[in-house]
Order: sequence, then C-alpha cells, then structure tokens
Amino acid sequence: MMYFIFWILLSILVGVFASSKKRSGVGWFFISLFISPLIGFIILLVIGPSPSTLKKCPKCAEEVKAEAVVCRFCGYEFPQPPPLSIEELKAKKDKLEKKISYEVDQIDRLRLKEELKSVEKEIELKSLTDRPKAEIRLEELRLQFNDLEDGEKKRSIEKEMKALKNQWEL
Repeated sequence: MMYFIFWILLSILVGVFASSKKRSGVGWFFISLFISPLIGFIILLVIGPSPSTLKKCPKCAEEVKAEAVVCRFCGYEFPQPPPLSIEELKAKKDKLEKKISYEVDQIDRLRLKEELKSVEKEIELKSLTDRPKAEIRLEELRLQFNDLEDGEKKRSIEKEMKALKNQWEL
C-alpha cells in the first residue's frame, strides 16, 4: 500500500515537472503512473521543453500566439523582420530542396514540401514587385548613358545595364 502511494506521489511530481516545461501535466502524470515515474521523468528530461507557440507581449505581459502581429489585449504592434531578398529566398529554396531529398519521414517531407511551395510563391511575388523597379532603373541608366561623354563611365553603366537585362530578362 505504501509503495502504491509513493508511486502516485512521484507520478504527480512528474506531472508538475512536465507542466513547468510547458507540456501536459495531466498527460505526463498518467504516462508515469502506468509506465513508471522514473521512466516518465527521464523521457521528459530527454525531450526537453515544448517548443513555444506563444510569445509574451512586452507592453502588457500577456501571452499571445507566436505568429501574432498585434497583441489582442493591448494592441501593441510587434516588430516585423525585414522581407528577404530574392537571393536569400532562392538560397532558402535550395536549402529546403536539399532537406527534402534527405528526409526519410513522410510527414516531415510533406511539411518541407509545403514550406518549399510557400517560398516559391514568395519568390514569384517578389519578382513581380521588383521587376518594375529594375525596369525603372534600366531607363534611368539609359538616360545617363546617353548624356555621358566619358567613355569609362559609359562602360560601367553599360555593364550595369547588361546585368539588369540578364537578371530580369528585359
């Protein structure tokens, strides 16, 4: 009887420890109750804390979803990271393609493929918004090129124009 009470107390402690690691305290209580409190505790130590899906608002200290742009409690606007350039997006795409080719687990492979699709869409959108800027820059360079008399400056502008034409297929 004393052994059974000790077992339950240790299982409760494992549940409390799991809660402190942002895991399900009740779930880990039952796991350790049926398997063993010691094994449940060791498993918790190995897997570590739960990846946080929440972030704390610096203004009101309430927890909101990690993807939140605005705090739903106080209206604080979280700073957004600057958008990636096309080169950074293409590097990310290449990295994802390599990961997919090495991934064995089907679920992870599907998740990576979805992430790859979103990166490809982002590249396409970025290309559509950056192309007009490149066309404007090309026109500016043409005007500068026509106004110049200096041969060396003309050559450098000509190189930049060629690079823009090649990059954007203008």
